[in-house]
Amino acid sequence: IRTSDEGTAQHPGVTMAEALEGCGAAYSGDARHGATVATMDVPITRLDQALRLFGEIITSSTHEDEAVERHRMLRLAEIDQARANGSSTANEALRRVRWAEGSRASRPAGGSALTVAAITPQQVRLFDTEQWSPLGSTLVLGGDFSHTDPMPRIHEVLGDWQGTVTSRPTATDTSFAPKPSAPIVHLVDRPDAVQVDLRLGGIGVDRHDPLWPALQVAGVAVGGSFLSRLNRIIREERGYTYGIHLSTLPQRNHGTWTISSSIRTEVAVAALDETLHLLALDEALSESEVTDARAQILGIAPLASDTAEAVVGQASRLAATGSEPGQINRHREAVRRVDADAATRAARDVFIGSAAQVVMVGPADELTGPLEAAGHQVETLNL
Repeated sequence: IRTSDEGTAQHPGVTMAEALEGCGAAYSGDARHGATVATMDVPITRLDQALRLFGEIITSSTHEDEAVERHRMLRLAEIDQARANGSSTANEALRRVRWAEGSRASRPAGGSALTVAAITPQQVRLFDTEQWSPLGSTLVLGGDFSHTDPMPRIHEVLGDWQGTVTSRPTATDTSFAPKPSAPIVHLVDRPDAVQVDLRLGGIGVDRHDPLWPALQVAGVAVGGSFLSRLNRIIREERGYTYGIHLSTLPQRNHGTWTISSSIRTEVAVAALDETLHLLALDEALSESEVTDARAQILGIAPLASDTAEAVVGQASRLAATGSEPGQINRHREAVRRVDADAATRAARDVFIGSAAQVVMVGPADELTGPLEAAGHQVETLNL
């Protein structure tokens, strides 16, 4: 995806960048675990010219050796930079332990140092030929089309697009690592770290699960907003951190939930224990907590549709997970009906029903003893 706009059969090398600039178009791409996404923004008055260039990028990118090598080295530099950051290291570690060993999902979307180092231009071109295909792809357009119909031009540009791919594997619950019977603290040693980066994660649900609306509300109430229960107690009352956040992410099959925070080293074990205790939800969510969570979800929903770019991005994410656009309105109506009892049940089913994977990144010599004294099983994780 990174080299797709750096030369096509019709516009080799920098001439593609010049052509894009000439019509005011901005092209970008994103490689995700479940899909690759190519995006172009352009003034409506230059749509015809931009669609032609977009079609070239999708169907005839050359992925020249020099471009592949340059982006390979850039990605390796990004990996080195991420390894120097405790938060990025914690995210990588959680991914490693949450997903089954050897699965694609257990590695970063942009690849690991080992896999990126082995990439060749021939492999990139083969991937383009075999995987970039109209089969299984979705084209999304967003804009003011009241005075122009883009479909004839789209058929002209992409109507003859052919591909060889026949099927693609999708992630299932079997891609997850086995659930631990009790949380194991996976400890990544950073001797000079001035704080501990903490991650807890588990298995969630997808958009098609009836539990999803209640779980999303519960996630915001428990830890998804500044006034959430986790942030109020761990940050405001205990003073362990500047902030702690819980996110729920639906995927094509099932989903994930993640708690992330940076904690002062001397209180890291206490913060972990308090977080695990709060996740048990011994005290049910209140109607006021759930009302605030619903208001936040529904209040920010229009921001996902305030620009053509936002609409296209949202529709692309739905397409990548096998959902259709009508699901958005159905979900919002379901969120409006979530009460405290439903949110509490969802939180207890998911946040407790699936045992958490725990990651700590910090000085091992200061953490191992206190963790074991508190009854935690500690395993060293080398990345």
